[in-house]
Amino acid sequence: MEKENFMKYIKYVIIIGLIILGYIFIAFLANGNNVLDNKTDYIVIGNSLIYKRNGKNLVQLDEVPSDISDQKFTVYSGTNKIENVKLQYSNNEWYFFDEDYNQIEANDFKVAFTGNDVKAANYTVGYYDGMHGDVLEDLLSKNELSLNSTFEKFTSYYEFDFDDDGEDERIYTTTNVSLSEAADKYYSAIYMVKNDNLSQVISSNSNKPYSVYSILDIDNDGKWELVVAVDSVDVTTFDMCYQIYKLIDGKWQLVQGCR
Repeated sequence: MEKENFMKYIKYVIIIGLIILGYIFIAFLANGNNVLDNKTDYIVIGNSLIYKRNGKNLVQLDEVPSDISDQKFTVYSGTNKIENVKLQYSNNEWYFFDEDYNQIEANDFKVAFTGNDVKAANYTVGYYDGMHGDVLEDLLSKNELSLNSTFEKFTSYYEFDFDDDGEDERIYTTTNVSLSEAADKYYSAIYMVKNDNLSQVISSNSNKPYSVYSILDIDNDGKWELVVAVDSVDVTTFDMCYQIYKLIDGKWQLVQGCR
C-alpha cells in the first residue's frame, strides 16, 4: 500500500514538473520573440548620419553609440557590397576592417547597416553646368528671384533613375544661403527634372538650406528614398536635421522627419 502511494506521489510530482517546464518553455519562446522583435540595428549613412532601427522605426542618433564597433556591418562602397565589416569612427570619418582587423578601402562609402537589407543607389554627382538652366530660372522667377552667381555656385545635381522607368532623372539642389554673402530673400530647393521638365520640388524660404545627402532604399521595398540634410551650409554633423522623402503616387512625400 505504501509502495502504491509512493508511486502515485512520484507520478504526481512528475506531472507537476512537466507542467512547470511547459510554462517555462512557453515563457521562453514568448520572451525570445520579444527579443527578436526588439532587436536593435544600425544604419550608418555617410560620415554624419546614424539611425537606430527597431523594426520599421528609425531613430536618429546624435553621436556614435559605444557598441557600434562590436557590430558586423554590410557596407556599400559605390555598388560594391562588402559583408562582415567592423566600423570605427575617428577624425570625423569611418574606417572599415575585416574580421582579422585588416583595413578595407571604401573610398565611395554610401551606407553600412546591420539587420535587414538596405540598398545604395548608383548615382552620378555633378555641379551646375547650364543644363536645365531654363527650369531653374523659371523656378526662381516663380519665387520672385533671379538666377545669379550664388545660385550657380551652390547648385549641384544627382543623376539617377529615381523612379525606375529606365530613364535617368536629374535631382538638383540649389540655394542662395551662403556663409560669405547675405541675401534679401533666402531660397533653397531640391527639384527633379524629368524629360526636361520640372517634376517635383521640396523648397524653403528659411536660411537653412536643403541638400541631398544620399539616395537609398532603406526599407528594402524596391523604391528609392531621398535622404535630405537641412541646414548644411558647409559641413554635415550627427546632430543636425535629416529628413527622408519617398516618391508616393508620383509625389515626394516626407516619411521620416527630424528626430
